[in-house]
Amino acid sequence: MHTWERDLPGPAGPIRVHFHRAATTAPGAPAICFLHGGGWAVGDLDSHDPPCRVLAQDTGAVVMAVDYRLAPEHPYPAAIDDCVAAYAWLAGHSGELGLDATRLAIMGTRQAATWRR
Repeated sequence: MHTWERDLPGPAGPIRVHFHRAATTAPGAPAICFLHGGGWAVGDLDSHDPPCRVLAQDTGAVVMAVDYRLAPEHPYPAAIDDCVAAYAWLAGHSGELGLDATRLAIMGTRQAATWRR
């Protein structure tokens, strides 16, 4: 498993993300933008690191986990804005990451699982 961090440009400053790529992931793999659970108020990259690693290993996809801003310090729609910016970055940079831009997904746990586009 290869894991790395990156700061993406966000609407109010950098958005920290973790990428997880299994050693067996082939070029042109799909990607998953993963939004951690926690009611948009708790949780972080570390709290959901283990399931993201399993997801990458089991699917062969590259998983990008997003550390969006949390309420109440950052009220609605701050978290949503960060998630949209991170997904847009992934879509726009899939080629440089060796990903298939036609196979991008967004998913999450708890409230993040309700995401629709």
